[in-house]
Amino acid sequence: RVASAGLGAYLLYILQRRRRLAAIAAAECYELKGEYYQVIGHAWDHQTKDFKVIYRPLYHCPSAVDRFEAHVLAASHFERWDDKFKRVPLSSLPAAAARLVLPGPFVHGP
Repeated sequence: RVASAGLGAYLLYILQRRRRLAAIAAAECYELKGEYYQVIGHAWDHQTKDFKVIYRPLYHCPSAVDRFEAHVLAASHFERWDDKFKRVPLSSLPAAAARLVLPGPFVHGP
């Protein structure tokens, strides 16, 4: 019984690991000026009454004087996103950026 419980736990671990790796492989990654980003999703902005792209830098993003505060998540309007950011495959990310990719999905429909 102990051996079968251990085998069951091992199989569950393998299944969860495969799901995690598949979710990471499906990540939407983008590049801009040599830095990499992961799209988390889209959100409604009540102030502008428009949708925004919600993304996270795949690097430490400290504040920049007169530009932005330090952050781990950011929002951009679609026009800027589509004009400036280039989608890239996960395999093209540097190792440091690839390690920061999170498995999705980040929302579940009703």
